[in-house]
Amino acid sequence: MITTRLARWHARSRCSGQAKLNDAALPNESAPKNAAKRAAKRASDGVQPLLPVELGPGRVKFAQGVKAGRWVFATGLMAQDFVHGIAPDVLAERAPHAGLPKREKEAARIFKNLDAVLRAAGTDNANLVRTDQYYTTVKAVPPYQQVRREHLRGRIPPSTSITQQGLLLPGADMTVQAMGIIPSKEFSVEHFKHAQLQGRPTSGYSAAVTAGYALLSADTPHWVIVLVVLIAGCIRSIQYLALNTISYADVPAAVLSKSTSVSGVAQQLARGFGIAVGAALLAVIAGPRMLTIDDFRLAFYLIALLPLLSAFGFLRLSPVDGAEVSGHHRVQQPRST
Repeated sequence: MITTRLARWHARSRCSGQAKLNDAALPNESAPKNAAKRAAKRASDGVQPLLPVELGPGRVKFAQGVKAGRWVFATGLMAQDFVHGIAPDVLAERAPHAGLPKREKEAARIFKNLDAVLRAAGTDNANLVRTDQYYTTVKAVPPYQQVRREHLRGRIPPSTSITQQGLLLPGADMTVQAMGIIPSKEFSVEHFKHAQLQGRPTSGYSAAVTAGYALLSADTPHWVIVLVVLIAGCIRSIQYLALNTISYADVPAAVLSKSTSVSGVAQQLARGFGIAVGAALLAVIAGPRMLTIDDFRLAFYLIALLPLLSAFGFLRLSPVDGAEVSGHHRVQQPRST
């Protein structure tokens, strides 16, 4: 009896053990799915494509940006809408001279695309830490920099500009790559400015010497009058030379001769306009009475305000404006090998 019971217990133990062994040997079908989900979650927490699109007939997948932790990277940014190539409003083929110049519209569209990438990552352009620009011509540098200053409101991150022979997208004159961050309490951007590298308006000197004429009187020594007139003439000559140089920086060679004629006429009209304004101010200040020295002094002070108003235009210039015609700080085109 005991032997029979032991045999039955041994048989049940073998069957139970075999069943456990078989269950352990069976593959778990949900394990690969769970592993894939965990890998996808880790990927989303680490590296994540931003605003992916498909390009061309081959439907090539292209991510406009990538989020990696608290870092955001964007490259290949051009003025494209991913439907027509370069956005139609940038080329404006039916009215190419309407609105802003083509390269300014191109730069504005690039920063619009960059803003979309940054928003998708949960940040904005105030957290950019680097931008690099690639141009097909140095003539594209000034309009790009002007738009960048306006768009970034003067908070320009470190950058590098490079010219190359061409871009793959027809009609494109520039492309940009950028780096930014997603800020936190322990991780943020701080912009530094060097006091000695600030741009200075060039029109203030002309206004100063114009107002200086109001300080002259009949008792002023002759050598002081000669010195003031000499300084004023030198400053005006330097300013005219600089303005005439930069005026033709973006003018094609085919229409350069016509441009010089138009510029000469405009300068003559400006001189006549200045004289007319001065005479009108004197008439308003003096009224029906005889003119006095004080009337001329007040007129000189008021006329000095006109050159100061032009400072707002000069503040929009960049250090590379006019490099194409002046030869200074010229960006060398790479040679083909």
